[in-house]
Amino acid sequence: MERRDVREMITDASRDARNRHNVRTETENSDTKRHQTPRHTGSDCVKSRSSRAAPVCLVLLCVLLLTAVIVLGVNLHNMIEEFYIKNKNLTDEIQELKTNKSNLKNNIKKISSEKIILTAEKQDLQKKMEELWQQISKMDGWKCYQSSLYYVSSENKNWTESRRDCTERGADLIIINNREELDFVKKVSGGSEVWIGLTEVEGTWKWVDSSIRTTGFWASGKPSSGNEDCAVNLSSGFADYSCDKPIKWIYGWTCYQSSLYYNSSEEKNWNDSNQDCLKRGANLTIINSNEEQDFLKIYGEVWIGLTNMEGTWKWVDGSTLTPSFWGYGEPNEHTKKDCAVNSKRQGNPGWNYYPCSSTFKWICEK
Repeated sequence: MERRDVREMITDASRDARNRHNVRTETENSDTKRHQTPRHTGSDCVKSRSSRAAPVCLVLLCVLLLTAVIVLGVNLHNMIEEFYIKNKNLTDEIQELKTNKSNLKNNIKKISSEKIILTAEKQDLQKKMEELWQQISKMDGWKCYQSSLYYVSSENKNWTESRRDCTERGADLIIINNREELDFVKKVSGGSEVWIGLTEVEGTWKWVDSSIRTTGFWASGKPSSGNEDCAVNLSSGFADYSCDKPIKWIYGWTCYQSSLYYNSSEEKNWNDSNQDCLKRGANLTIINSNEEQDFLKIYGEVWIGLTNMEGTWKWVDGSTLTPSFWGYGEPNEHTKKDCAVNSKRQGNPGWNYYPCSSTFKWICEK
């Protein structure tokens, strides 16, 4: 009985000791948990960082989007400005093209009108040329070649008489300037000998216009050293003959456009020059265009058909002066020079005027 009680007591004491130990342990654990700092695992840290990075990325993305929108807006504005500028330039170009088109239409109308006028003038000139050729065809012995009109005589005279006959017809003995003209003269003369406008003056061979021979087509062994001072044209070339020998001759006028021109070989005052032209069935030349002015420059200083009549410059046919080709400083209104010459002098080419009593060569036109 006692052993059972002692065993029970020991058992109860042991149970109480275990209970107290468990209570204390639970209490300590409770206190430890209450005062201990919580510890996070690795997975909890990753989740915490991810939750903080998301807003930052969102903000950065918004900033990037805003920047992109601003850049695109600026580019769009520049593109719109560039478009407006190009559009304005195209508008201006279109307007300019319209203006040019209108001007071209006006020019075409003007050219068409001028074409009609020129066509009428051409027909008129052709008619005049036909009339001129009809007159020429009726003139026995006359031949035309390039820019000259030639007459071949049917009788024989010495050089002086031959030239006199030429001047009485308003022309002069022929001057041959090139091989083609030489061949033509041979053809129209039938290869026979004819006087030409070339003579020896004081040891120098000169043409009848006083120019020195710059081209020559002398036959072999010609010219000789004798007293044969006048030139003839042979089938073989030029030859020098005695001026007294009677043979045929050739003379001519110069053709230009629809007119014939005669250049004198001597000098006279203006009135005598004009009278000489009238005897030849012509007048002192009237210059109507810049082309004709350039053509007549080859003749040097020559009287032309222009005079100052009572303070007004007029042509010999009574027409007023249009156009004009005065040299620099001419006409000088402080002088009393009344007659005009055409000049090609260096430094001041064009028309000049002198007292009508001065002597110059002259140009006749018909």
